[in-house]
Amino acid sequence: MENNEINKYEPSFNAPSQPGKGVGIASFVIGLLSITWPVWTYLFAVLFYKIEANALGDIFLWLLITTSIANVIFGTLGVCLSAASKKQGNKSGLRAAGFALSLISLILGALTLLCCLACIACTGLAVKDLYSDALQMVGDAYQETVDQALGVLIFR
Repeated sequence: MENNEINKYEPSFNAPSQPGKGVGIASFVIGLLSITWPVWTYLFAVLFYKIEANALGDIFLWLLITTSIANVIFGTLGVCLSAASKKQGNKSGLRAAGFALSLISLILGALTLLCCLACIACTGLAVKDLYSDALQMVGDAYQETVDQALGVLIFR
């Protein structure tokens, strides 16, 4: 009799729940974090490290690349979680919002990453051209100096 009375007052953990609700909430949280991640990264860099305006330009490209990679990763994870939640039967608004936020984050992160890589490639090509032009000028000046030195030695 004591056993039945104790079990009668224990909480029941078999509460009815929507299937996929937890995964849908996780999708929303990850989507929200992935959208706001760049803002927090830049604010953290400027406010807590007290980076001056001229030094911010030095690390801006690094921040763009790292945050865009994080956005692609979190966006992909959020879209996958949203799809898993939908597959389990969840049709809540949080799942849909998580899908939308994650998809926006994924697209913006991929575009930002592509732009950063294109900028790095163009800068590398420009520096290569400048470097080869500078080498050509140095080589020409060196050749003139050698010719003059040889001319002086030969005509002595």
